[in-house]
Amino acid sequence: MKIQISNLTDGIYYYDFTTTQNACGIVDQPIFSEPIYLKVTLQKLQQNFVLDISLQTIGSFCCDRCLKHFHSEITSNERFTYTINSDLGIIDKTDIRLINPHTAEIDLKEDVREMLVLAIPQKILCSDECKGICAGCGADLNTETCRCQAAEMDPRWIELKKLIKTTD
Repeated sequence: MKIQISNLTDGIYYYDFTTTQNACGIVDQPIFSEPIYLKVTLQKLQQNFVLDISLQTIGSFCCDRCLKHFHSEITSNERFTYTINSDLGIIDKTDIRLINPHTAEIDLKEDVREMLVLAIPQKILCSDECKGICAGCGADLNTETCRCQAAEMDPRWIELKKLIKTTD
């Protein structure tokens, strides 16, 4: 996932890459067992290289609510600017990386790794409607009903329950 920049003239260039999670430096857990597809558009403007990167892959996850394994599409689009010029006032709203004027190639490994890690949702759910697992009986509430028995109420709380019903 390296792009040769040493002899590029000003203009727009297109690249396609296929990689794996190991090649991106994600080796601690097998989340992305499918190939990772990248489309990169590089625009060279004098001493600046603006890269628009789109990635797509399939992730293998375990639902945080029901603990079922499922696969989900992961996509991400980011813009990165690599520049030789330390005057960054002309560039807006991008991730900026300062590179050496003698740099011959741009390695996308760290940028792609960052995109993959940030594309994973904080709360991993198999669906927005997932009901999860009953904490009492362990039933998967998506496919079965709770098997918990209604616990008999402590007689000391009956009077309090009457008060709650009267205020509703």
